[in-house]
Amino acid sequence: MKRESNIELLRIVAMFMIVVHHYCVNSGLTQLFDFNNITFNTILVQFMAFGGKVGVNIFFIISGFFMINSTFKFEKVLKLVLQILFYCVLVGLFLVFLGYPYSIKSIVVQTVKLFIGTNSFIAAYLLVYILSPIINKMLKVLSNKEHLFLLSILLLYFSIFSTFFFMYTWNYFGWAATCYVVGAWLKLYSNNYNIHKSLKMSVLCGGG
Repeated sequence: MKRESNIELLRIVAMFMIVVHHYCVNSGLTQLFDFNNITFNTILVQFMAFGGKVGVNIFFIISGFFMINSTFKFEKVLKLVLQILFYCVLVGLFLVFLGYPYSIKSIVVQTVKLFIGTNSFIAAYLLVYILSPIINKMLKVLSNKEHLFLLSILLLYFSIFSTFFFMYTWNYFGWAATCYVVGAWLKLYSNNYNIHKSLKMSVLCGGG
């Protein structure tokens, strides 16, 4: 697959945003907030935490952008699964060594949740990738107008309804597939879209 420097830069930005998001959410900073006395730091941390969802959207859009014309490779799935297992076990054992109250059972349970959890990025990504040959075939028989209609319905259901009508329609796999469809459309029908427009699209999608 040909590398594109602008897309690679976008990947780096997305990774940075996700790391910052997890630091803000999991460091305990948000537990110190006093929302009756909002400060600049409170607003800054909330803004930084928002980037994690945007970063995830970017990754799924990029996946659709490249994978719509790619060939499914089982070796890639196996490699990713083995890498995740390796780091899960390694980090889990390291935490046990440091004295954290983790058991082998809890490490196994948390690792399994990464692959089958309803709110897991890894589970959603693997499922989209495994189904990508079927998704690609369906998308490629659609015209530009039909593709846009499909995309409009998906965005309406998974994003607009949740945001403006307070209906809980969002789920990780559904949203991952929606972002994949966005990326596929950008690749198939919008050759003039560049990194800035792709980033704008991911921000406008919101989600999660």
